[in-house]
Amino acid sequence: TSESNVGLFGQVRTNWNRENGMVTVKTAYIQNIVLDDSYIGGKSNVGGIVGNATMIFTGDTSAEKTTYNLQVYIEDCVNYAEVNAKTSNAGGIAGTLTKQNVIVQNCVNFGHIYAPNRAGGIVGQVSSGMVIYNANHGIVTGTSDIGGIVGNVIKNETNSRVHNNYN
Repeated sequence: TSESNVGLFGQVRTNWNRENGMVTVKTAYIQNIVLDDSYIGGKSNVGGIVGNATMIFTGDTSAEKTTYNLQVYIEDCVNYAEVNAKTSNAGGIAGTLTKQNVIVQNCVNFGHIYAPNRAGGIVGQVSSGMVIYNANHGIVTGTSDIGGIVGNVIKNETNSRVHNNYN
């Protein structure tokens, strides 16, 4: 397919909304999913479970922001599917993580993952977020930025963390 943000869940996002002095926060949980005997394909941001996990700000974003605990949790998921991105960002669990409070933890990939650019056994690209306590047992192939756990971590983002994973 020529679509981006492709997966069992194409895009998962949480909302942070501030209007008239009120702050509304939403948290998303993707938990305990097993994806078996499948093929997930698209243009970019392709993941077995989630294509793109992010957070959006709406409303009065110029006002002083208060401390918030806004999260996207992707945890305890297993992927056996083949994941294929035609251009970039393929991962066994998620194609891309784009905000600091996105967490992928305790997930396992057994599927074959392919993208010409930025393919990872767990996540294709982390521009901000955490990838912790995961395992990859699948094959990851491509041309550039290929990793057993993460294909690419954008280095100028201080909130990206990848640790305690197994490949």
